[in-house]
Amino acid sequence: MTRRLEFGKADVHYLANICHNFGACLHACQYAPPNPFGVNLPQAMAKARVETYADYAWPGALGALYKRNGLTLSIALAMNGALWGSSWSGKPAGDFYAIFPHNMLAAMFSAVFLCAVFALGMGARC
Repeated sequence: MTRRLEFGKADVHYLANICHNFGACLHACQYAPPNPFGVNLPQAMAKARVETYADYAWPGALGALYKRNGLTLSIALAMNGALWGSSWSGKPAGDFYAIFPHNMLAAMFSAVFLCAVFALGMGARC
Protein backbone atom coordinates (compact mmCIF):
# COMPACT_ATOMS: atom_id res chain seq x y z
CA MET A 1 0.00 0.00 0.00
CA THR A 2 2.85 2.39 0.72
CA ARG A 3 4.35 1.93 -2.75
CA ARG A 4 1.34 3.24 -4.68
CA LEU A 5 -0.15 6.70 -4.99
CA GLU A 6 -3.46 5.84 -6.61
CA PHE A 7 -5.99 3.14 -5.83
CA GLY A 8 -8.94 2.07 -7.94
CA LYS A 9 -12.27 0.96 -6.49
CA ALA A 10 -11.31 -2.71 -6.79
CA ASP A 11 -8.03 -2.05 -4.94
CA VAL A 12 -9.82 -0.27 -2.09
CA HIS A 13 -12.36 -3.10 -1.82
CA TYR A 14 -9.56 -5.66 -1.71
CA LEU A 15 -7.61 -3.76 0.96
CA ALA A 16 -10.74 -3.13 3.03
CA ASN A 17 -11.64 -6.81 3.08
CA ILE A 18 -8.19 -8.03 4.09
CA CYS A 19 -7.94 -5.38 6.83
CA HIS A 20 -8.18 -6.92 10.31
CA ASN A 21 -8.78 -3.53 11.96
CA PHE A 22 -6.07 -3.93 14.59
CA GLY A 23 -5.02 -0.28 14.19
CA ALA A 24 -1.26 -0.43 13.58
CA CYS A 25 -1.73 1.64 10.42
CA LEU A 26 -3.39 4.38 12.47
CA HIS A 27 -0.34 4.67 14.70
CA ALA A 28 2.07 4.46 11.77
CA CYS A 29 0.29 7.02 9.57
CA GLN A 30 1.77 10.48 9.60
CA TYR A 31 -1.61 11.96 8.65
CA ALA A 32 -3.54 10.42 11.55
CA PRO A 33 -5.07 12.67 14.23
CA PRO A 34 -3.94 15.14 15.63
CA ASN A 35 -2.70 16.03 12.13
CA PRO A 36 -5.00 18.57 10.43
CA PHE A 37 -5.80 15.96 7.75
CA GLY A 38 -7.06 13.57 10.45
CA VAL A 39 -6.86 10.36 8.39
CA ASN A 40 -8.33 7.47 10.35
CA LEU A 41 -7.47 4.53 8.10
CA PRO A 42 -9.14 1.76 10.16
CA GLN A 43 -12.40 3.72 10.17
CA ALA A 44 -12.16 4.34 6.42
CA MET A 45 -11.52 0.64 5.79
CA ALA A 46 -14.51 -0.32 7.94
CA LYS A 47 -16.75 2.04 5.94
CA ALA A 48 -15.41 0.62 2.67
CA ARG A 49 -16.02 -2.92 3.95
CA VAL A 50 -19.67 -2.15 4.73
CA GLU A 51 -19.97 -0.62 1.26
CA THR A 52 -18.62 -3.77 -0.38
CA TYR A 53 -20.94 -5.95 1.71
CA ALA A 54 -23.90 -3.85 0.55
CA ASP A 55 -22.75 -3.74 -3.09
CA TYR A 56 -22.04 -7.44 -3.45
CA ALA A 57 -24.83 -8.88 -1.28
CA TRP A 58 -26.99 -11.53 -2.85
CA PRO A 59 -29.89 -11.13 -3.26
CA GLY A 60 -29.27 -7.46 -3.93
CA ALA A 61 -32.26 -6.23 -1.94
CA LEU A 62 -30.63 -7.52 1.25
CA GLY A 63 -27.61 -5.25 0.68
CA ALA A 64 -29.54 -2.32 2.14
CA LEU A 65 -29.71 -4.16 5.48
CA TYR A 66 -25.97 -3.56 5.97
CA LYS A 67 -26.49 0.20 5.84
CA ARG A 68 -29.29 0.06 8.44
CA ASN A 69 -27.88 -2.59 10.75
CA GLY A 70 -29.55 -1.13 13.87
CA LEU A 71 -32.97 -1.50 12.28
CA THR A 72 -32.04 -4.95 10.97
CA LEU A 73 -31.00 -6.12 14.43
CA SER A 74 -34.14 -4.71 16.00
CA ILE A 75 -36.37 -6.46 13.48
CA ALA A 76 -34.48 -9.74 13.91
CA LEU A 77 -34.82 -9.57 17.71
CA ALA A 78 -38.51 -8.72 17.46
CA MET A 79 -39.08 -11.65 15.09
CA ASN A 80 -37.13 -13.91 17.43
CA GLY A 81 -39.27 -12.79 20.34
CA ALA A 82 -42.47 -13.32 18.35
CA LEU A 83 -41.43 -16.78 17.16
CA TRP A 84 -39.82 -18.13 20.31
CA GLY A 85 -41.28 -15.83 22.97
CA SER A 86 -43.08 -18.59 24.83
CA SER A 87 -39.83 -20.46 25.50
CA TRP A 88 -38.23 -17.35 27.02
CA SER A 89 -41.07 -16.60 29.45
CA GLY A 90 -40.62 -17.89 32.95
CA LYS A 91 -37.54 -19.71 34.18
CA PRO A 92 -35.85 -22.08 31.75
CA ALA A 93 -35.45 -25.66 32.86
CA GLY A 94 -31.67 -25.29 32.80
CA ASP A 95 -31.28 -27.57 29.82
CA PHE A 96 -30.21 -25.83 26.61
CA TYR A 97 -32.11 -28.31 24.46
CA ALA A 98 -35.28 -27.69 26.46
CA ILE A 99 -35.24 -24.15 25.07
CA PHE A 100 -33.85 -24.96 21.61
CA PRO A 101 -34.55 -28.57 20.55
CA HIS A 102 -31.78 -30.23 18.58
CA ASN A 103 -33.89 -30.87 15.48
CA MET A 104 -34.99 -27.23 15.36
CA LEU A 105 -31.36 -26.05 15.54
CA ALA A 106 -30.30 -28.57 12.90
CA ALA A 107 -33.08 -27.44 10.56
CA MET A 108 -32.32 -23.73 11.06
CA PHE A 109 -28.58 -24.07 10.55
CA SER A 110 -29.00 -26.42 7.59
CA ALA A 111 -31.20 -23.84 5.88
CA VAL A 112 -28.69 -21.08 6.59
CA PHE A 113 -25.82 -23.26 5.36
CA LEU A 114 -27.61 -24.11 2.11
CA CYS A 115 -28.50 -20.46 1.55
CA ALA A 116 -24.87 -19.45 2.11
CA VAL A 117 -23.61 -22.12 -0.30
CA PHE A 118 -26.14 -20.99 -2.91
CA ALA A 119 -25.19 -17.30 -2.42
CA LEU A 120 -21.49 -18.15 -2.74
CA GLY A 121 -22.22 -20.04 -5.93
CA MET A 122 -24.17 -17.08 -7.31
CA GLY A 123 -21.34 -14.74 -6.35
CA ALA A 124 -18.74 -16.96 -8.02
CA ARG A 125 -20.86 -17.08 -11.15
CA CYS A 126 -20.83 -13.28 -11.54
